[in-house]
Amino acid sequence: MDRTTSHERMRVALTGTMHDSLRPVLVAIILLYTAFGVGHWLTLPRPQGVVVALADVFSVILAVALWLGFGKLPRPSRLTYPIAAGINVLMLANVYMRAYVMRDAELGTTLLPLLVGAGFFYLWWPWVVASLAVGVTGWYIVASRVNDLAGVQEHTYAIMAAVSVALALHFVRVRSLRRLETLRQADERKAAELELALADSDRLRLAAEQASVAKSEFLSRMSHELRTPLTAILGFAQLLEMDTTVAPMQAEQIGHIHRAGQHLLKLIDEVLDLGKVESGNIVVSVESVAVGPLMRECLEITVPLAEARGIAVDADAPGLDGLSVSADRTRLRQVLLNLLSNAVKYNRDGGSIRIEGAQAGQRVRVTVSDTGIGMPADRMDELFQPFSRLGADLTEVKGSGIGLAISRKLVEAMQGTISAESTHGEGSAFTVDLPLDETV
Repeated sequence: MDRTTSHERMRVALTGTMHDSLRPVLVAIILLYTAFGVGHWLTLPRPQGVVVALADVFSVILAVALWLGFGKLPRPSRLTYPIAAGINVLMLANVYMRAYVMRDAELGTTLLPLLVGAGFFYLWWPWVVASLAVGVTGWYIVASRVNDLAGVQEHTYAIMAAVSVALALHFVRVRSLRRLETLRQADERKAAELELALADSDRLRLAAEQASVAKSEFLSRMSHELRTPLTAILGFAQLLEMDTTVAPMQAEQIGHIHRAGQHLLKLIDEVLDLGKVESGNIVVSVESVAVGPLMRECLEITVPLAEARGIAVDADAPGLDGLSVSADRTRLRQVLLNLLSNAVKYNRDGGSIRIEGAQAGQRVRVTVSDTGIGMPADRMDELFQPFSRLGADLTEVKGSGIGLAISRKLVEAMQGTISAESTHGEGSAFTVDLPLDETV
């Protein structure tokens, strides 16, 4: 915002504050001069009392008219300061008339609060200066008319003090209001910026969600389309493997076709699972699952792969026997197989794998740890992201990088959690935490 615009906004804001104060001031004037009129009628001698009381009544009538008309003006209005000046002239005229009628300049002491009030009332210095000049000049004219030079000399110092207080009060009040208005405008800008940021955030979030849904639908459809011909390829490869008339070299090539097809089928199944997970279509059937037997079932598949590389597997799984969890048996088996498979794939030759289990309150924790390549601490937050393979730069192991992402979603669907700890170059440990089944 440039200085001109800022100055204009400040001027409008201060005029608005002035505008808001006029009607309460008019109400106070109406009440004040009503009381003055009654008091002057009852206490002042005739005919002066009648004249002064009528002047008070006239002031009340004008104040009521201004009060009624002012309510129809927009906020702020170009007439705000002229109307304020009219109020000021009305009050000054009443003071001058009373002093002139009573032939007593000392009645001008009522001018002092008007001068101080002008400094507080106006929020633009030219109007303050003009009001003070009119007030002081008018009083001196009235005092000279009533030939009260002694009163002039006596009240000059009081008037000078009132003018000084009025000016000081004006500048202090305006400075405070300017600071408050500056803070308010800053808050408005921050609120507008925050609102825009939130709107952009919502728009980007919606776009990301739509893109994620579109991606999941695309992956799911493409996976289904690829699975159909791939199943046929695997079927024909199996038939060829059963043919005893093929040459040994041809049999080896057919075996390569079959294994490559199975690997591709596994990747397609993982992509299908990822699509279901991200679209929220994953279905789990919770039942009581004995962890020990299920782990040994998974080990029967992975131990031969580990032994082929000289990896020792602690298959005793201490602490798992006798523990049951509330989970989907098929999905939990998928998670455990993925963890064991990773522990073998990313382990070093001659390394080791350890499986541990324990009950912690109403939860069961299963930990699979290895002595593999480990992962850098500054990249652990990427571990469970789809298509993230943190060890790809350190190993030739092939994979899609979505197994852990799927495992995490499956465990969360079973009201559990999965976490990892790793030391780069020393190994990793993955822990699955699931609800204890207390019905067993």
